[in-house]
Amino acid sequence: MSEKKKALDVDGVLANFYLAMCRRFNKPYVSIDKWGEPWLEECLPDVLDDYDFWDNLPNMNRPDAINFDFDYYITAIPIQFKDSRIKWLKKNGYPDKPVIVAFNKDEAMIRHGVDILIDDKYENIEKVTKAGLIGIHYVPDYLNPSQHQHHHPKLTIKHLSEVNTVIDGFKDLPHNFFSVA
Repeated sequence: MSEKKKALDVDGVLANFYLAMCRRFNKPYVSIDKWGEPWLEECLPDVLDDYDFWDNLPNMNRPDAINFDFDYYITAIPIQFKDSRIKWLKKNGYPDKPVIVAFNKDEAMIRHGVDILIDDKYENIEKVTKAGLIGIHYVPDYLNPSQHQHHHPKLTIKHLSEVNTVIDGFKDLPHNFFSVA
């Protein structure tokens, strides 16, 4: 398989947005079934304009966990926090790569010629796959993986060090594995 352009999500992959929300709203850091947990949705407006919150998210994966090259970060944050996101990545020692802010990550991937997205939000993986692109589902420690058993296990990871193994395994997949049904 020829060299593919890769993008990496930030919240839920590099930054622990969920832990920050639990701390901020005094909620227990327990397993959740999906990103759309009602309390997260209800509390989100309270942090949308809080630069301090976005500038100080805790790390989920340290920079040395990234043992693969990639081309972009694609992050779904309010556009006014793009500079904060860039500052957070730099402050925490992550690779210097362009940051794309997009809520429709599949469209952003097509626009920027990205082939592979590593993301924790399963809905993004589904949209990327339906667009004929490759989504590698990163399952963070707080996300209940049993809710995502229908996703192909060859494209699911629990640690960023597994990305190269997944990509190397593409050559063993059937020719039409990534075809849109």
